[in-house]
Amino acid sequence: MSKFTTTKCILFLIALLVYIFQGNMYAQDYDFEEIADQGGLVVMEAENFSENLTRDGVTTWELVTEPAGFSGTGAMQAQPVDGPHYADTANARTNSPVLTYKINFIATGIYYIQVRALHTEAEAGGDDSFHAGLDYNLPGSAMAIARGSSIYDQWYWVDTAMSGEKPYVEVGAAGVHEFNVFIRECGFYIDKIVLARNPDYLAEFFNAGLGPDETLRPSGVESQVIDKFGLSPCYPNPFSSSTTISYNLINSGNVSLSVYDVLGHKVATFVDGFRNAGGHEFIFNADNVNNRRLADGIYLLELKAGNQNSRIKVQLMR
Repeated sequence: MSKFTTTKCILFLIALLVYIFQGNMYAQDYDFEEIADQGGLVVMEAENFSENLTRDGVTTWELVTEPAGFSGTGAMQAQPVDGPHYADTANARTNSPVLTYKINFIATGIYYIQVRALHTEAEAGGDDSFHAGLDYNLPGSAMAIARGSSIYDQWYWVDTAMSGEKPYVEVGAAGVHEFNVFIRECGFYIDKIVLARNPDYLAEFFNAGLGPDETLRPSGVESQVIDKFGLSPCYPNPFSSSTTISYNLINSGNVSLSVYDVLGHKVATFVDGFRNAGGHEFIFNADNVNNRRLADGIYLLELKAGNQNSRIKVQLMR
């Protein structure tokens, strides 16, 4: 083999190693991960962003530790309160400050957005909306996320777009993607962001309204969730025959786990008695509930322990 050919082979091998190394580095370049055994769930404390980018020199996302009641170590506020609006998606994509969260998605499809937020203006149209998208791609302004109610000066969950639909992002390929939150109107606070593949998932039913635990990759900073009592999302959901119910107890004691139909009638009680603190699982077999087969539809699971309770929806669809 000539010296020239040998040199080319060596350079090719070096380039290949660099490419593989960079690819591995990129593949590991994320801060949050989707949880498979919870049916596709990503949870982010707003303050644990991957990047905070200010672009217009006027507005910015700022870490705040007031008002009290946030779920982690703080929240992010769109500042200044009287700053400019970016109602147009093209303008937002170019000029609006953006929070970025790097996520490793393990599946493709639609992920529905819920955000724990606080608004400081009572008037309709006042500091009540923001844009959200994936990899800097934004839907039309009608999909901007807004409170959809008169609630203000208190933390609550937002899961409605200005169009009245459930806001969402679509993951076209599994792997690392950037979830972006753009300032649309200044003044509001964001505390926690939840992405779920299940459109009926309700984050507010977890941890006494604080939402599910953050899904940081193991090397990330642990969020300071006050309480870990509650039901986890069932998997699979929707389900055709059976689904696994998982729940966690802070203290040992008497527990009840019941299922209700959409009219609020109790269908069955699966657990009623003493359970130790920690994690538990139960298989919900819809083909044999008190010796009968349940009809298709949406059901509500409720876990009670002392003065604590947690609820989630499940859908039976054969």
